[in-house]
Amino acid sequence: MEVIRLALALFAIALMGAAPADCTGCNFARADLQGRDFGNVHYTGANFAEANLRNASFTHATLIGVNFKNADLSGARFDGAVCTGCNVSGATLSRETRGLFADCTGCNLAGLDVGGFDLSGSRLIGANLAQVRATGTSFRDAHLAGSNFRNSTLRNADFRGAAICWLNTSERDGTIFSRETKCIDLEGADVTGADFSGTKFCDDTRGTPTCSPVDAAMLREYTRSSLAGAKLP
Repeated sequence: MEVIRLALALFAIALMGAAPADCTGCNFARADLQGRDFGNVHYTGANFAEANLRNASFTHATLIGVNFKNADLSGARFDGAVCTGCNVSGATLSRETRGLFADCTGCNLAGLDVGGFDLSGSRLIGANLAQVRATGTSFRDAHLAGSNFRNSTLRNADFRGAAICWLNTSERDGTIFSRETKCIDLEGADVTGADFSGTKFCDDTRGTPTCSPVDAAMLREYTRSSLAGAKLP
């Protein structure tokens, strides 16, 4: 029955461009979905691995655990979309790919080439950005608590105003039993020319956090990097 349902969904997309509005575990792997409209859908665990999604629209979509591994997202639009735990590793992007990182909590973005992209204001809490190529990329005013940039190329990247350090609070039954200062992980990253002036330390990643400026000593202590060649507060 599930195979038949998915086959009908793909047939409907091919025939009319209409995607199922709500789908759990749908498999669109390697499908040619160029220019298709997935606006306002609610997908959980959908698989778009290696799919052709050039110029597709996911505007205002809710995407939970969706797999875009090695998909072609050139020109795809995610304006107003919320991605939680999505896998975008190996995907092909273009400067016309819009909104994908605006709200991408817990996403796997490892190895992506986002050089020169404007990711200002993006919400990338708990995201895996290991080995990304982000030369000249703007992360201004982004929310990056829990993000991992290990072994990434961040030459001349702009982190001004970004929330990159936070107070990690552990609670049990409403009782706080530990607090720990953490920052984004920059171990092995090339930060030559990257600008960390005006970056922030926030006491909570939920709701509206209370933030204050970080200093160079805090960054060096908690980012796992000497930050050699970077512009510091």
